[in-house]
Amino acid sequence: MTTFNQFQLVFKKEALSLSRDRRSLVISIMTQLFLFPSLLLFIGYIQQIQTSHAEQVTITVGVKQQDQSNEFVQFLKTQQQIKLSTKENLTAALKKSEVLGVVEVQSKADLQGDTYQNIVYLFDESNNDSEQTSGKIAGFFEQFSTKKREQKLTALQLSEKKLVPFDFSTDTLQARAKTSSGALLAFLLPYMMILVSVQGTVHYALEMTVGEKERSTLATTLLLNVRPSIIAFAKISLTLLLSTLMLVLQVSSLLITFTVFHLASSLSVSLNFIQALQIMVVMLPFTLLMSSLMILLGMLARNTKEGTTYALPLSLLAIVMSFMSSLFDTHTPLFVFLIPIISQVAVLKQILIGSFIWQNVVLITISCLLALWITVSTVSKMFSKEAVLFRV
Repeated sequence: MTTFNQFQLVFKKEALSLSRDRRSLVISIMTQLFLFPSLLLFIGYIQQIQTSHAEQVTITVGVKQQDQSNEFVQFLKTQQQIKLSTKENLTAALKKSEVLGVVEVQSKADLQGDTYQNIVYLFDESNNDSEQTSGKIAGFFEQFSTKKREQKLTALQLSEKKLVPFDFSTDTLQARAKTSSGALLAFLLPYMMILVSVQGTVHYALEMTVGEKERSTLATTLLLNVRPSIIAFAKISLTLLLSTLMLVLQVSSLLITFTVFHLASSLSVSLNFIQALQIMVVMLPFTLLMSSLMILLGMLARNTKEGTTYALPLSLLAIVMSFMSSLFDTHTPLFVFLIPIISQVAVLKQILIGSFIWQNVVLITISCLLALWITVSTVSKMFSKEAVLFRV
């Protein structure tokens, strides 16, 4: 029997065994197709509601009675979204959310002894509505300041453009090239990809290792006229195939979601076909490594409960590291790309900000393949020992 025939025999045997658990397979597929796209749609919907609510809501602002004559307060009175309140105890009213903020007018003197008015807006950080009003009041103050400045310059027969003959604004290379996917996706996507690569393999890997121990069917596999390394490679390959399928389904569903529901405008993020392919190229070596590691953990465990316990620290480590995307950019040191999990997060961040660096991808592939070789060698040695049958 050739090596390929041996591999094919074990692979078919494992695939047939897993196919009997159709419910788990269907749930896994449905999760990748609908869970994360639904999450993005929900976030987009909530953001639209909050934006619409912020534009329509009337802001109740407290003002002391003696400050009613202040020019800025008079300006606020003319705004349709502002309702002024002159309650006695404005601080208590703010704590009770009877007002969303308080405008305080303070008289101060400069070094020359001239007095001026300092406007302070007091809001409640524990109240989201109150905190959001600070930006709006600041915007109204900017409008008021611009109007007053224009009046002063007009009285002096001056033009602001002549006084300050230039403007200043910021832009990014990614925005001009339309290659950036936005901060939200750069934060969420590494987390989702890492989570799928780790969690997507746990059930199937444990089922093919410690699950067979509990059902006493692992001995049947070892009695086949097949080298232990082929058994290990066949189990890892089937786990890889399933986890890759989950990865493809997830990326495809996200791409379809962005295309069909036009999330680019509502979430200020985007994902195109090229970026989706780059993501799969980066995640494939990591998915292969996770498949082999889960098989190894399953071989070390005495039962499914213990195997799940072994996999938990790895899952938590991957989840925590996936939130480190904000630490990386296109100038991340090269040694970072030799560390699994962290390297995937760093490259995913680079892809989503419009930069795909082949050098980093090569380093990721080398590090993952090296770790894979060590893991597969360990699993093969375990399959060659009879102790693997009695570790129960």
